[in-house]
Amino acid sequence: MTGEQGVAQELVNLSDTLRGASVIAVEGLAGDMSTRRFFRIVLSGAPVPTAVMMVLSAAPGPVGGGPRGLSQDDTYVEVSAFLSKHGVRVPQIYLDARSRGHLLVEDIGTLSLLACAQGDPRLENSVSNSAGGDALEVLYTKALAFQKLFAGLPRDENVIIYQRQSTNEQRAVQIREFLEHYALPRGLSAKDAKVVEILMDEVCERVARHPLQPSHFDFMASNIHVLSNRELCLIDFQDMCLDSPARDVVSLLNDRDSDSSLGRDRQRKLLSFFMKEINSHPQFPQLYDEYLLLWDFRVSGRFALLAQKRGILHYKAWIPGTLRRLGRTLTRAQKAIPHAAEALAVLSSFSPEVEEGRRDPWDFPG
Repeated sequence: MTGEQGVAQELVNLSDTLRGASVIAVEGLAGDMSTRRFFRIVLSGAPVPTAVMMVLSAAPGPVGGGPRGLSQDDTYVEVSAFLSKHGVRVPQIYLDARSRGHLLVEDIGTLSLLACAQGDPRLENSVSNSAGGDALEVLYTKALAFQKLFAGLPRDENVIIYQRQSTNEQRAVQIREFLEHYALPRGLSAKDAKVVEILMDEVCERVARHPLQPSHFDFMASNIHVLSNRELCLIDFQDMCLDSPARDVVSLLNDRDSDSSLGRDRQRKLLSFFMKEINSHPQFPQLYDEYLLLWDFRVSGRFALLAQKRGILHYKAWIPGTLRRLGRTLTRAQKAIPHAAEALAVLSSFSPEVEEGRRDPWDFPG
C-alpha cells in the first residue's frame, strides 16, 4: 500500500458515508494552478465507486480571507455548505478532515464544460440532441443559469461570500500586469504605456461603481463539470465573494479562448439569453464591456507571466486570442468609455492581434 493509499484508507475509515470500504487504488489528478493536490481513490464496498482526496494547503484566497482571516480550505467548506443548502450543485463533502490537512469529496468525473467547447467527443452523449439542437449551447445556457441562483442567494453576513470583495487598489495592480509582463517587455514605449494607463484607471473606476452580487470569482468553463445525468456541477468556488454581475459572464464566455470555441453567433445567442432570462439590467452591455477590458488586460499579462517566468507554457497559447478580444472590445466601447479610442490606436499599432480584433468587432446583441 502506497503512502497516499494508506492516508486515503485512514480517511475513508473516518467517513460516515464511506466507512467500511477498501481503497484499492489511488490515482493523481491534475490541479492546474491550484495550491492543493488531488487524488482519485478507487473504492470497493462503498456506495460510490470512487472519491477524490484533496490535500489541502492553507493558502489565502486572492481577495483574502475576510475579517476572519480564513484560508481557502476553510472557505471551500463554508461556501460548499452554503451553496448546497440553497440548491447550487457542488461536490458532496464525504469527510471534513481539515485538522489532518485533507478533505474527501464526491468524484464528479473529468468532463468539463471547457472540454466540451473544445470538441470533446463526450459532448454529444452529455445532452439530448434528438431535436437537432445545439448541445454546447444547451450546456452553456445551463451554466449561465447559475447566475440566477447566485443573485437569489439569501444574504447572510455570517458567510464569507458577503464579507469580502476586490478593492480598486487590487484591480489597479492586476490590470497593469498587461504592461508589466506583456507590453513593456515587448517594446511598448513609456509614452504609449501612459496612454494605456489612463484608460486602465478609467476602467477600474468604472468597475468600482458596478452593482455587487455573489460571484464565483473563477467562473471559467474549466470549473464547471458535466455529470453523467447531464447536470452541471461547480468546482473551485472557494474564492466566492461580492463582485460585478458581469464578472462571471465575462469569464465563462471568454476566458482561455472560450469565445473562439463558442464562435460569434453562439456567443451572441448566449448573451441575448442572459440579458432576457437572467439579468435584464439595462446597463448590462456597458458593465460587460468594462469588465471584459479589465479581465483581458489582466489575464494577458498573467498568461505571459505564467508562460515566460514560471515555465507553464500552455498559457502562452491563449495570449493572442485575449489580445484580439481587447481590440474588439475597445472598438465596441470607444465611444462610451473615455480614452478607449486613444488606447486602441496605440495598441493596434503595437499588436497585430489587437489590430485583428479592431477589424472584426463582435457587436453586442441588441
